[in-house]
Amino acid sequence: MDKMDEHIEQLRLLARLKLQVRRELDQAVDLERMKREPQYALSRLAEIEESTADEELLVTVLRLREMLDLYPADPVPTAPPAVGQRYLFGARS
Repeated sequence: MDKMDEHIEQLRLLARLKLQVRRELDQAVDLERMKREPQYALSRLAEIEESTADEELLVTVLRLREMLDLYPADPVPTAPPAVGQRYLFGARS
C-alpha cells in the first residue's frame, strides 16, 4: 500500500469512528484534534473503548490506535541491583 492509499484509509477510518461514536454513544469526536494531538487521541479512544459494547466500534478503535501509532512503547526493563549493592533503610546488606 503506497503513502496515498494509507492516507485515504486513515481518513476513512477516522470518518467511520466519528459516525459510529455518534450513532452508538451519541457523542462527538473532533477529527482534527484526533489527527494532530496524540494525547487527545489516546484519551478519547480510551474513553470510547470503555463506553461501548459495540464490537465494530471497538475494532475501529483498535485499528485507529495502530494506524496512528498510539500504542505506548515497551517499557525499558530495569536491571535488578547487583548482589552486595542493595540498600535497605540506609544500611547496606
